Amino acid sequence: MLTVKQVAERLNVSQSIIYALVDAGQIVCHRIGVGRGSIRITEEDLARYLKSCRNAASSSKPKLRHLNL
Repeated sequence: MLTVKQVAERLNVSQSIIYALVDAGQIVCHRIGVGRGSIRITEEDLARYLKSCRNAASSSKPKLRHLNL
């Protein structure tokens, strides 16, 4: 299981983005411990999230408003 920091490093994003994705339910996590617990993300859940990003991106063209095409 991966920590938020490890996931953020793998995706080259900030930890706050990972927390936001977890809060939005886009990345499934396990909370281990007392209270809110420590967040842990499995390799499988991270792969599932990345696959959902790829599918969403490939199904529609990005809107590039700053370019006149």
